Amino acid sequence: ATLKLDIVIQSIYLYMQCIKQTYTLTIEKVSFFKEEGPTIVDGSNIFLMGRERLINGTVDVYEDLDPEHFTTHIGLYSDTSGNGEFRPFLYNVSTLDPCTTLKEYGSYAKPSLQPGTNTNFPIDGDVCPIPKDTYYFRDIEVQTDNLPSQVPRGFLKGVLTIFKDNQTICVFELLARVEDKYL
Repeated sequence: ATLKLDIVIQSIYLYMQCIKQTYTLTIEKVSFFKEEGPTIVDGSNIFLMGRERLINGTVDVYEDLDPEHFTTHIGLYSDTSGNGEFRPFLYNVSTLDPCTTLKEYGSYAKPSLQPGTNTNFPIDGDVCPIPKDTYYFRDIEVQTDNLPSQVPRGFLKGVLTIFKDNQTICVFELLARVEDKYL
């Protein structure tokens, strides 16, 4: 019975390894908005480069992003008709401190962000607080391997809002086009 269970588990594992995403995700736009007040995070140097629309640039963090003062919120929105009317995704991330956000949701970005190779940002969530620094992002292509397999086609907008003491300090927006992948 144990041998049969092992074979079933190995078969399921191999099947899951063979499943590939049925969609492509192309970044259309990245934006940064700073609120009034002192600059704590500056993402104004993030941009897209080339036909591949690779994310490049730097983000300056001028204070340690500690859990006592900082929180983040990730909102996801979809526009399946392409008319600019975005509706909230069924699933959104709660407002959490930056360290918890990275620990719980950083795995979705790990295939795209490789510390020491294309970024120096501590995506693993093992550094808390997130230290003040200039973080570089070089030729980042969004990998869909760790993303959900069911994603609405059309446009997807991800909005990361960073708060200090419950006041918005900045917003990052990423707009992507989701299309069927033709094999």
